[in-house]
Amino acid sequence: MPHTWCVLAAAGAGSRLGAPVPKALVELNGEPVFMRSLRVMRKAPFIMGGVVVAPCGQLSAFISGLAELGLSDTWSVIEGGATRQQSVFRGLRALPAETEVVIIHDAARPLVDVGSLRRVWEAAVQHGAAACGWPVADTLKQVGCAGRVQHTLDRGGLWAVQTPQAFRREILWEAHQQALDSGFEGTDDAQLVEMLGHPVYLVKGSPRNIKITYPEDLEMVQHMLGEVPRVGLGYDIHPLVTGRRLVLGGVYIDHPLGLDGHSDADVVCHALADALLGAAGLGDIGVHFPVDDPSYRNASSIGLLAEVGGMLRQRDLRPSWVDLMVLAESPKLSPYFAEMRRTIAEALGVASSCVSIKATTAEGLPLYGDREAIACWAVAVVCRAC
Repeated sequence: MPHTWCVLAAAGAGSRLGAPVPKALVELNGEPVFMRSLRVMRKAPFIMGGVVVAPCGQLSAFISGLAELGLSDTWSVIEGGATRQQSVFRGLRALPAETEVVIIHDAARPLVDVGSLRRVWEAAVQHGAAACGWPVADTLKQVGCAGRVQHTLDRGGLWAVQTPQAFRREILWEAHQQALDSGFEGTDDAQLVEMLGHPVYLVKGSPRNIKITYPEDLEMVQHMLGEVPRVGLGYDIHPLVTGRRLVLGGVYIDHPLGLDGHSDADVVCHALADALLGAAGLGDIGVHFPVDDPSYRNASSIGLLAEVGGMLRQRDLRPSWVDLMVLAESPKLSPYFAEMRRTIAEALGVASSCVSIKATTAEGLPLYGDREAIACWAVAVVCRAC
């Protein structure tokens, strides 16, 4: 099997998308766009590793993504150039010397599948250069000024070309070097190889393999990922006592009373853990962290929540949204919400924007209203990770 490595082009600003962050970092079902491509590439046994070409000044987010997927040993992150072509060439230069076949893929195509990767790779091994594409089905018209149609094009033999594209390394290197020497900027790597005079072969990709360029593209991809989500419900309550620190959502709260329990009694983390486990069909928190196990005595509940997040990832599941409602007469919790959201999001490996938390009181009614306990309800929406 030839040594095959990948360059994931993720350095684009995405100005046409109108997002406040680079396109590859836009959230898609609770995780950055680039993560979905990496998840698929991780499943392709012929890909040994690769390079993510990231926007200038944004490397840390991509490095964290590699670590979350367990790819830090085989993938690296470098800064891109001023254009896509420059970025890909930088990635090409960063690949190991023993690389024989290079797969180029745009992070802005998050719905790539292993089948497309395999077909383009096999074609490149056989022919030296290949690209995924899809036959054009729409009628094509040449349009002039003010939207006036000039003429209709013959769509026979026309394909919309996608990534992934794959090449023998020496062919792609020569093509990029020739483009660099001549100052030519192509629209994709296959065009550079064509100009070299080397044939490029097209294989079928997928009509789902949409490139996110405009807001409407992002909406379409989100719709296509819209499998029926799993929803879980969690609830927990602990009594307030003296001599214990109050911990909620992994954050220490300034209060004279704390919650009593076998662990640190963090009702927010416990309720959320139950909601996540329920959505994944994995039982409840008592099954995985039993109260009669001395190893969990005074355990950090935010740490247990992180373990629950790991259980979901092992099953290719991830939280896309969690909503928490804390019922407490005192103390006032809103000053702590931002930190709680960050702490919970970090434990689960999701963006803090995927975590909602709010609080209410019992209006002086018994139990909660008498400041005897704090309770929390949690709802978690869990989706397939890839």
